[in-house]
Amino acid sequence: MRSDPGDWDANPDLSISAFSELPSKDFGVNQHMIINQEFKEALRQILWQFRAPIRYAFAYGSGVFQQTGSAPGSNQCHPSAPAAIKNMQQGQGKMIDFIFGVSYSQHWHSLNLGQHRDHYSGLGSMGSYMVSQVQDKIGAGVYFNPYITVNGTLIKYGVVNLDTLCRDLSQWDTLYLAGRLQKPVKILRDHPKVRLANQINLLSAVRVALLLLPAEFTEFQLYSTIASMSYMGDLRMALPAEDPRKVNNIVSSQMANFRRLYAPLIENLPNVTFNDRRCTEGDWIDDPDANVRLTQDMDPVKRGNMVRRLPESFRAKLYFQYQTRYQIPRAEFDKMMKENNDTSDLVRRRQGGPFEQRIADDKNLTTEVQAAISKTIRWPSTVQSAKGLLTSGIGRTWRYLREKQDKYKNLTGWLPETPPSISPNARALTSSNCSLTVAPENDGSNILLDANENAYGPGLALNSEGALEKSTVTGTSTGASKPEIDLLGLNRYPDPHQIELKKLFCQLRNTHTHTQKDLGPENLFVGVGSDEAIDALLRCFCVPGKDKILTCPPTYGMYGVSAQVNDVEIVKVPLDVNNDFQLQPEKINEALAADPSIKMAYICSPGNPTANLIKKSDILKVLEHPTWNGVVVVDEAYIDFAPEGSSLAEWVTEWPNLVVMQTLSKAFGLAGIRLGVAFTSPPIATLLNSLKAPYNISSPTSALATAALSPTNLAVMRKYREQIIAQRNRLVQELPKIPGIGRFLGGQEANFLLVELLDKPTNEGGKPSNATALAAYEAMAEKRSVVVRFRGKELGCEGCLRITVGTEQEVTKFLQELRVVLHGILNGETIQSLRD
Repeated sequence: MRSDPGDWDANPDLSISAFSELPSKDFGVNQHMIINQEFKEALRQILWQFRAPIRYAFAYGSGVFQQTGSAPGSNQCHPSAPAAIKNMQQGQGKMIDFIFGVSYSQHWHSLNLGQHRDHYSGLGSMGSYMVSQVQDKIGAGVYFNPYITVNGTLIKYGVVNLDTLCRDLSQWDTLYLAGRLQKPVKILRDHPKVRLANQINLLSAVRVALLLLPAEFTEFQLYSTIASMSYMGDLRMALPAEDPRKVNNIVSSQMANFRRLYAPLIENLPNVTFNDRRCTEGDWIDDPDANVRLTQDMDPVKRGNMVRRLPESFRAKLYFQYQTRYQIPRAEFDKMMKENNDTSDLVRRRQGGPFEQRIADDKNLTTEVQAAISKTIRWPSTVQSAKGLLTSGIGRTWRYLREKQDKYKNLTGWLPETPPSISPNARALTSSNCSLTVAPENDGSNILLDANENAYGPGLALNSEGALEKSTVTGTSTGASKPEIDLLGLNRYPDPHQIELKKLFCQLRNTHTHTQKDLGPENLFVGVGSDEAIDALLRCFCVPGKDKILTCPPTYGMYGVSAQVNDVEIVKVPLDVNNDFQLQPEKINEALAADPSIKMAYICSPGNPTANLIKKSDILKVLEHPTWNGVVVVDEAYIDFAPEGSSLAEWVTEWPNLVVMQTLSKAFGLAGIRLGVAFTSPPIATLLNSLKAPYNISSPTSALATAALSPTNLAVMRKYREQIIAQRNRLVQELPKIPGIGRFLGGQEANFLLVELLDKPTNEGGKPSNATALAAYEAMAEKRSVVVRFRGKELGCEGCLRITVGTEQEVTKFLQELRVVLHGILNGETIQSLRD
């Protein structure tokens, strides 16, 4: 399905009045959505009830196209709607929205006031001149009459001058109506110049979306980016009456319509390609399972051409922003713009020059484009909303706001003033903050060995005062080892793609220990700690109440927490407690073969709380399962404490169903910035990136993570790691000397140890005791200001404490206090509090 040939958007003639004057016979047919014929006829009959001439008209919104996740309407919405409308809306009764394009605003309102005075608020009594002035001069140039009953159907219709509409479509003056037409609508009356202007609008939407997207992306990402544009800067989206999932609902339920709208245009762009053989088939556009991926050329010259071809009004805003960013003097900028301008009104320069190419190659392009969109939309949409009080009247405006609030209530289940109805899964959860409070005031004297943090601090080159060496942290620092945190830029949203950061992670893990293939940014998801990836994977692959995951206890608790929140059952195949907590791949494979509803298997390596590295050969056995078609997730949070080359991250280039999670919280000492990554195959990475919250990685987090992966700071991390390993070895040597200490369980490939506490000394026949371990845990925290983690209730861990390796001074203090506490417990003595 090809679009029209020729460079028709270079010099469009918006004065045309006949369809024969369009560039080709089938030009713009992609704009016409296919809907039920009886429903379409019922919508057209509504138009025939207006004697004032409507030159162009379309219906849009959830009253026309079903949306997933949208709140149901009222059965009493339409007084006596035709059966076709009732059937199409499936009894939900949603008001139908229309836009009417007219040639002369005052003349149209004069005729309509004569026929339908009841459609207007009190403003109508001031005559058609005042109504048309309010329409054309205030806001986005649209006059809305809501809650109007026509043919027994409740509708809202907006009236706009055709010239105003075409100007917004071609120049993006306000993006108010252009944004609506960037999503599927049902055109009921067409006009040649509007069809031409809207085709320009659609092509511009694709170009802007491409500037916002990375080199590879999915159709869903593309259409979501386009659909979200018209909501950027719209203050209504910040109100509790709007559904925050609006864009996702629109795109999810209308993929075929979005494809019909945009695919013919995309197929003819020289810098973007569909990466699916099905796209060569004639009917692929109607295939709901196509799930097509796309690739775009990131060459600055080609992207500079896209910048040059943006709508003129919008392009001017973007240029002005870059004048400010690049600090170009106004006189020099004006001269450059004059040289850059089109040579005449009849000829438009199509190729971008050095300025456009510099913009296209700017790392902050996404932020600047989004800012330009927000500036375009914010003021007109805000004024348009305020204008509603004049055009709709107080009564209808209040009804509109109340129904919006009711709609939001139906979506969320409850409003803030109403007691919340909590799901049973959420109610059953307990807080993950499971360490004891060591003191009302934390003056720095407490020894925190409970959360497996890096006791030596962040893996950054800091001076003795804890500041970055030779860095002001203002964005003026140079050198990759110093975080470039642009404080003046914190008013902008961060980079949503984090390509440069992903490249650094790839460089770190491309060791070629397990494969000669290289990881690339397309293999990565970057999230808020590893926990975001854990949750996103569950939401991606598991149907609530139906699918299951497999875990290997004792293991990290967040797998279970996320599964419970998402209503996903857990199948447990324990680690081998008699073999240093190693994996049991044969039993895992038996469970996977027996239950096809298991969609993921979580393997923690090195384990938590077991600290042991899982054998690569055992993981391979699970990956090679002959019949199971699920995802294997290997959690490598502590991998940098294991021997060099232990990470299986690069293995995802060989195994498309493998996910390897890592974090900067442990060896890198950056738990405070909450950054984790998931290495996986490009299709899974795309799914995870589609599910993530927008802008999930803050600018400071990205800057600090980027600095941490520089050679200078990697050396700092490795130095701290060696010191931790030295203290770990010291604990292994010294702990058994304390009466009441039993065996070390698991392994020694993490920054913590799992150790047994006994009911009496080893030489007296002591056995692992939860009573002893719990008493020691509480006494250490409450009386000696040393916090560790009690793990005695986990499988195979009776009587165990998990002890994070601290600094040399912290380890000395810990050994001293544990000796005192265990002596007191085993001899029935009262343990003195250090705070008494």
